[in-house]
This record gives sequence, C-alpha cells and structure tokens, in this order.
Amino acid sequence: MVVLGWTQSYPGAFFEPEPDLPTAGNPGQTNINNVIKDLMKRSQTVLNIATAKLTNRFRSAISGLPAGNSMGITLIETVIALAMFSSAGTAVLMGVGAAHRSGDTVNASAVAENLARNQMEYVTSLPYVAAPGNYASVGDDPSLDLSIPAGFAVSAAAQSYIADDGLPGVIQKVVVTVTRDGQSVLTLESLRTGS
Repeated sequence: MVVLGWTQSYPGAFFEPEPDLPTAGNPGQTNINNVIKDLMKRSQTVLNIATAKLTNRFRSAISGLPAGNSMGITLIETVIALAMFSSAGTAVLMGVGAAHRSGDTVNASAVAENLARNQMEYVTSLPYVAAPGNYASVGDDPSLDLSIPAGFAVSAAAQSYIADDGLPGVIQKVVVTVTRDGQSVLTLESLRTGS
C-alpha cells in the first residue's frame, strides 16, 4: 500500500475496515463506501507507521543502542528530565513557603514582645487595682498615640499573690497577655506592690 510516498506494510492493525456497506441501489453510495474504505486504510497505515516508529524509539531508549536515524530526545529521557525538574521545583517551593511562614512567626513574636513590654510599663504608671481585676489596655489610651497592629490585642490582669516572706504589704501578680487573632501569643508576668 502506498501512503505519502512510503511503501510499507505493518501487521497487527488497530482496526479492520468495515465490509462493504449496502448501497440500496444508489450508485453514489458505492463511491462513498469506496472513499470511506480508502480513508480507513490510509489512517490504518499512518497509525501503523507511527506505532512502529514509537516502538523503535522506545526500544532504542531502553537498550541504549541507536535506532536507525533517531534524532532528538527519546521519550524515556524526557520523562526522567521532567521528573528531575519537578522534584527540584517542588523542593524550592517548599523552601520558599517555609521561609515565608518562619518570617511571619518571627515578625509576630517581635510585635507581641513590644506590645507586652509597653503594656507592662503602662501598668506601672496606672493607679493600683486590687486583685482580682483588670488594668486598662495600652491601646485604649488615646494620649499615647500607640497603634496596635490588626489582629493583635493586649490585656493586663491583676491576680492575688501570697508572699511567704513574712514582710508587711500587699503584693499582686500582673499578667500581661498578647493575643493574635484570638490565640495567645505571649504572656508576661511581673509582681507589683500595692498600698
């Protein structure tokens, strides 16, 4: 059979051409049947040639021997290269994601520590609040002109503290808690004497 100037025959067809279709007395139908059969034969030949070439390249890639005039990259080399590049790309993206999360955690810790120190210093400037009680937040005082970053909140609570040193005076524990999006990020504790 001659297709595209090549004369080759390959056994093992993907499909067999249909038998003659009934013409029902229509001579035009016979021409259509012949065209369909011819197209099916040609497509079968093209499929056979493509299958043979791919099989030949695959065999040469596995055996390591050159195949006729095989030029370019074989399928197995392409698959291996894609696997290597996708592994490397995945590793790089995972590293970038970890660095981003780490940077966010460090930044949140620095903001929380700064807020806790400011709140503790602010509590020492406020009048004594008997335990159990709460001190005003540093963010609630407009005279300080301090802006708390979005998502963060700071609070200070006075708790009872019993000293066993036998000395007179009232001591309380001040607990400053910094939260981010409702979750506690940092807790700072200190002692304060009252009057």
